[in-house]
Amino acid sequence: MESVEQNECNVFPSIGMLRRSARRDLNGNWSKPVLGTLIILAATALCALLEGDPGSPSPAGSFIALLVMVFFMWPLDIGYSQASLRFHRGEKNEFVSNIFEVFNLYWRNLGLVALKAVYIFLWTLLLIVPGIVMSYAYEMAYFIRLDHPEWDAADCIRASKQMMKGYKWKLFVLDLSFIGWILLSIISLGIGSLWVIPWIQVSHAHFYEELKRIKGDAILA
Repeated sequence: MESVEQNECNVFPSIGMLRRSARRDLNGNWSKPVLGTLIILAATALCALLEGDPGSPSPAGSFIALLVMVFFMWPLDIGYSQASLRFHRGEKNEFVSNIFEVFNLYWRNLGLVALKAVYIFLWTLLLIVPGIVMSYAYEMAYFIRLDHPEWDAADCIRASKQMMKGYKWKLFVLDLSFIGWILLSIISLGIGSLWVIPWIQVSHAHFYEELKRIKGDAILA
């Protein structure tokens, strides 16, 4: 009987359950995640404006856009992921401010994004598919940094690889399950993404918490 109960505790939720759990978090609390997403998308649009016409980009504008992307947008990528996890953990009204909490450990967080980007780039040089697979292997690194701010970038990435062993495909299927909503966002000229993106990110936060529950905190020790 005890082993049966233990096996039930180790069952990973279905994709539908993860999506519904994320929706429950967001129901009645959409405003702050939507605002946070709007800020991220506006900053991304600013980078595109700085770069100028894609057909004949300005060298100076492209350089400035690159600096903004690396030194401002990259850290916000971690900040958004961590804000989603903290939102799931109960910090419903601090979503926007939690995005910018990432700047409190600016260089450490920037280093994590940079190292993750380098690893994925190197894997992609082999073939596109290995690059995609390894991007999923590193997907939990930003959440791990929130729980272990003292760890360096390599530790966070290593722990993410350990956590994602046997679960990369499941996370891919979770993302794929949003394809219909993503298409609707495109049809709505991107407006729908203000709701779809936080739904996806909070679903990822649930995924991380379930991995911790099943694999235990020992993997993060």
